[in-house]
Amino acid sequence: MTSQASAGAEDLDPAVDGWRRAREAAGEPPSDARVARVHEKVREPEALVVVARDQDAVVAMALLEPYSGDPTRAHVSMVFVDPERQRQGVGLALLQAAHVLAGARGWAGSSVWTRESNVGAQALYASAGYRATDDVGATPYGDAMRRWAR
Repeated sequence: MTSQASAGAEDLDPAVDGWRRAREAAGEPPSDARVARVHEKVREPEALVVVARDQDAVVAMALLEPYSGDPTRAHVSMVFVDPERQRQGVGLALLQAAHVLAGARGWAGSSVWTRESNVGAQALYASAGYRATDDVGATPYGDAMRRWAR
């Protein structure tokens, strides 16, 4: 059983380490520079970091930031669930908690970009109330992306 809460300072390093391990397990190991940038992002004053814990271990994280151009909305900049805990409802519970906490900050809605090929993430976002928008783009590596909003 997991619990979800706004991350404390003691959660940030384990959360980033979990994100890094999840990227490695997906065959997409992040560069040292990217890991350093994520460490910075989770510590930014406007960041909302939400974690799911199983006992004392961080097993999932969501990072929300103010949406550029509309301070009444949040941008979900990253979500990870430990590979061993995926497809068990952890991600949905994490996003639901993140939405409650974002609402308490005054963010009325949120959006997220995800690769078109990432059908697992799309299913997660759809189950959390997100809908695909007409906004499309590409990752720095050329992968097609789409923005989802709720």
